[in-house]
Amino acid sequence: MDITGRVTSWFLVGGGVGSMFFPWFVGQRFESSGPIFMPILILIIFITGLSLMVGAFYYVSVRKKQKMHG
Repeated sequence: MDITGRVTSWFLVGGGVGSMFFPWFVGQRFESSGPIFMPILILIIFITGLSLMVGAFYYVSVRKKQKMHG
């Protein structure tokens, strides 16, 4: 995977949005649901992150195969 300026900008945008959204979201949910929401949120974030990582690895492997054959 080539790390270009465009890819780097997406990493920075994603990190910035996540660092602003998640604390706000957790605070809103903590107020309405109480502390039971934290383990659920951590599980959701873990599954989402794992899914994105597996998807990225799959995308890179497909791209490598296309470059080798095409």
